[in-house]
Amino acid sequence: MDEVFSGNTFRDESFHNGDHHPEQEFSDDEADNAADGLSDEEEELAQPPVPLMNTRALKRGLEGRDVTGIIREVLDFMSLKQINLPLFLEALSWGDPGCHSDAKVQYARTALMVSDELPGILERWYNPPRGSRKGKGKRPAGAQRVLRDFARKCVV
Repeated sequence: MDEVFSGNTFRDESFHNGDHHPEQEFSDDEADNAADGLSDEEEELAQPPVPLMNTRALKRGLEGRDVTGIIREVLDFMSLKQINLPLFLEALSWGDPGCHSDAKVQYARTALMVSDELPGILERWYNPPRGSRKGKGKRPAGAQRVLRDFARKCVV
């Protein structure tokens, strides 16, 4: 799994010319937003962020593969590390001080934040698809209440 984050998979010039220093520390206050400092017009004209391009390439590489098996392997590894998905996402999402400025964690977090997948993930969390019983039965609970409460806090 480390190869996903290694320099040779990034499409950024600094990774190819040896200027990348993964041990470089960043300020906890520094946003890991690939488009920071760009005007709206510049952002539209700019090349997509490196983490977004990498995620798109990884997604193409998953075509025809057993994604469920891969996910199960990742979940098994997380079990070995005694962490589950909620704790992982909480720490990744600025919930652990050590994760704030770690370059590898920042990259993974930015990949999620700028991903094409994030809106669909949130939509499915809000309104999960029904089980495999062809639309019969109760829909999984999802996170409707939590997302509604969050949305209210954002607009108030």
